[in-house]
Amino acid sequence: MHSAVLIIPATLRQQADDVAAAMGWGPLSFTVPLALLGNEDETPSHWACRADVTLGFLRQVRGLDPLSDLDHAPVFDALSADFRPDPTLAGDDRSLLWGRHHFDAVLDDQGFCVVAE
Repeated sequence: MHSAVLIIPATLRQQADDVAAAMGWGPLSFTVPLALLGNEDETPSHWACRADVTLGFLRQVRGLDPLSDLDHAPVFDALSADFRPDPTLAGDDRSLLWGRHHFDAVLDDQGFCVVAE
């Protein structure tokens, strides 16, 4: 199992929720409104989801395995995804972050903040 932080542009939020629903995650997965730091008073530019995912999902998002549904491709192409544990971060304490700690670290790394909807 891996911790995943998934960020999608606001214009693709509904499509991303549709993909998540097709995968059995429920009708609303991208529920955290985001904006770039300094734009906290603006409309969300992105939406985020934090989930526990399988290695199979990680491999599909990274393009290592073919997508089971090619309709998912536009969402996966626009998706910013960060997974932990991440073997590419071996020796880095951040490779073991999970849940909220993982989510906060990704937002910090990518310059996002949570905003009011």
